[in-house]
Amino acid sequence: MGWPTINPNSYAQTTVTVTSAVLGDTNIGVSMSAELLPGLYFAMPEVTAPNTVTVTLVNGTATGSLAPPNGTLTVRIVRM
Repeated sequence: MGWPTINPNSYAQTTVTVTSAVLGDTNIGVSMSAELLPGLYFAMPEVTAPNTVTVTLVNGTATGSLAPPNGTLTVRIVRM
C-alpha cells in the first residue's frame, strides 16, 4: 500500500475491504509490513460500512512532512 506524504499534525485515510466487518465492531487491529517512521501512528480504525474498515495514519510531528514507507496493510477484526 502506498500512502501519500502527510503534513505535520495531519493524517491520511484509506479504506480496506474486510469480509464480515459490521458496523459496531470495535476490536480492530492494524499493522503494516514496513516499519513506520517515528512520529507516524495508526489512529482508531473504524468500520464505516459493511465489509469496509477506514484506517487513519497520523503524522503527530509538528515540524515536518513525512513520507510513509510502502508496505502491506493488515486489518483484523477480533470478536470474543
